[in-house]
Amino acid sequence: MELVSVIIPVYNIRTYLNQCVQSVCAQSYPHLEIILVDDGSTDDSGMMCDELAIKDPRIKVFHKENGGLSDARNYGLLQATGDYIFYLDGDDWITSSAIENLVKTADNYDADFVQGGFYYAYPEYLLYRKEESGIITFTPKEAMKELIRDGRIKNFAWGNLIRKDLALKVPFLKGKYFEDSFWKYQMIELAEKYVYNPCPGYYYRQRSGSISGDFSIKNFDLLQGVEQRLIYIAGHYKDLYLLALNKYWVLAYNFYHLSEKTGNNDLKNFYCHYLFEKTQNYGSDLNRAMKLNIVSAFMFFSYTYSCDRLYLIVCLVNKLLEKSMPSKYKKECYQ
Repeated sequence: MELVSVIIPVYNIRTYLNQCVQSVCAQSYPHLEIILVDDGSTDDSGMMCDELAIKDPRIKVFHKENGGLSDARNYGLLQATGDYIFYLDGDDWITSSAIENLVKTADNYDADFVQGGFYYAYPEYLLYRKEESGIITFTPKEAMKELIRDGRIKNFAWGNLIRKDLALKVPFLKGKYFEDSFWKYQMIELAEKYVYNPCPGYYYRQRSGSISGDFSIKNFDLLQGVEQRLIYIAGHYKDLYLLALNKYWVLAYNFYHLSEKTGNNDLKNFYCHYLFEKTQNYGSDLNRAMKLNIVSAFMFFSYTYSCDRLYLIVCLVNKLLEKSMPSKYKKECYQ
């Protein structure tokens, strides 16, 4: 029976930590190594980790200076002795059969990367992607396209079962927010077999709060990650380039819109200059497709016209040019 190392970064999450760890201890798949990385917590989360370790010998606790989520994951990976790695964020939790389902999928399909389904866990209800096709095996190109489209494959590092030797090839970038955006496309490219099991096994906690209110310069890391992916795709998957460019461009414009909503002129000016620079860099490529040309034109005129109105127009244009698809998500109550 293969050993699975569950890596849980911990930083000031005392409210959620017990639920998270107990969900792992209660797994139907018992051959686990549970690694809690206390990343310099300033509340009593570190002490809670030590108390939880007393109750289950599979739990290993490591205390370190604060280095951020990426650093904590990397640290946990270096301590892991398992055959597989499973990243779990400390404010989330998993179903009792989550890891067993992923291990069975990996064994049945000889996969080194298995992505599991998940719930968006809101306080009153759950939301998950409906799937009729069952388990799917992706080629690297197919997986990359799904990632660009933000379809079945997401940027998230959590909720996946990854062979340890594969995980070690791509450490997370320390000091970056939205570190998954720099990481996931590289994992797809290196995986010998990428398999998607849609059965939801991971609860991704959704906390209340305004998106625009939380928007800051930290979000720029996500845009950098998506652009880095775009550059990679330009050199390796040329027929996916325009799709990737469009997704990058819409994200960049959304960020400009959100920066205006914050009322922070420095942040707004930062994204304004960024967009102007990227319009120059990618202008010739943008003109190769009508959809991208339209979005590019709105970007250019955003310096003179109302950003709010243009934002709505850009969203409308993209909706009209994309194929109309039925909702892929289903809502249900907690049991």
